[in-house]
Amino acid sequence: MWSNLLAIMSSPALHRIFFNSAKRGWGVKTLHENLQLAYDKDYRADGFAQWEIHLQTLIYELGGAGAVYALNHSPFALPSLNTIQLYRRQNNLVPCVDGVRFSDISQNIAALFGPHKPLPSRHLYTLSFDEIASERRIEYMAATDSMAGLCLEHVDALPTVKVGKDTQQVEAAAAAVRDGKVHIACEVSVGAISRLSEKGYGAKPVFMGPSCKKGGWRDLLRTMEIVVEAWRRSEHGEKKHGPLGSVASDGASGRRAAMFMMTMHSEIQPGNPLWDDVKDLPGLNLRVGSNNLTNDVDWKHEDKRFCTTFCSPQGIVVKNVCVNRDLLLCWLERLPNHDWAETTLHNCELRLARHEPA
Repeated sequence: MWSNLLAIMSSPALHRIFFNSAKRGWGVKTLHENLQLAYDKDYRADGFAQWEIHLQTLIYELGGAGAVYALNHSPFALPSLNTIQLYRRQNNLVPCVDGVRFSDISQNIAALFGPHKPLPSRHLYTLSFDEIASERRIEYMAATDSMAGLCLEHVDALPTVKVGKDTQQVEAAAAAVRDGKVHIACEVSVGAISRLSEKGYGAKPVFMGPSCKKGGWRDLLRTMEIVVEAWRRSEHGEKKHGPLGSVASDGASGRRAAMFMMTMHSEIQPGNPLWDDVKDLPGLNLRVGSNNLTNDVDWKHEDKRFCTTFCSPQGIVVKNVCVNRDLLLCWLERLPNHDWAETTLHNCELRLARHEPA
């Protein structure tokens, strides 16, 4: 009878019924009753094993709440999001909603790099900036009684983002959005600090701020300088773990300009701690920022930008020479034993696609 029942059962977490039976000392009659209840959809076994908690936590980190929900409602019936939250340490991070605040960033540094995160030795660190997509809507933050989601670039147009005891500030914010004085953010700008080491290198976000992507490079520069200074001053930052060695980002034009102004205003000279390591490297850009901070723009984006510019009529000016597609064609035609005709290039691409010899 049992074998027939088990063969046709599709109840979630069937394996957990037997786990609970052994753990709680059920008799044959109780086990059979619970199996029948599970078959009738009137019983769902609880009491998760530790590996199920760990597995669902990992799935949450990799796939988010959607993946957790799907597996919770699957035949495996892994723990729900509320269940695994009891086993996870929550970092109370503070987003910047009314401006780039030194205190907010310092609080995030303490939460992520504080005494509960001991590291064996000091290393260099990298500060990385990028954006993530967000829903265009305003959220209410009960902890601070604030409206979150208005772009940092123009939030100064409002007297405050605090809601208060009436709807006056909410109505003022709605009017400012309608008039175009402030925008509902379409992205969140994130500044994360990562350790240049084989261990503990995960990026930890210390700055999060809503953005409308309509600010200038000066706004970006000010944000980066505040984050760098917060890490330098925090007792849980440079003093405990090590200094920032570079600022990294993608190829966004505004941030490139801000990073240039921040990291290219002085040159390594004799007496600098880095001089002995770089003095015999011809061609290396020796310009750095304060405390030898360097520029680490993603070269994949840089190569794409160079290729796009070179292939355009405008090109790039190098020592009063406009290097563009026409000039490149003239140079390429001087190479011996190369046929740059369009038909020849097309045939070459076909041979490469078919893995045929030239």
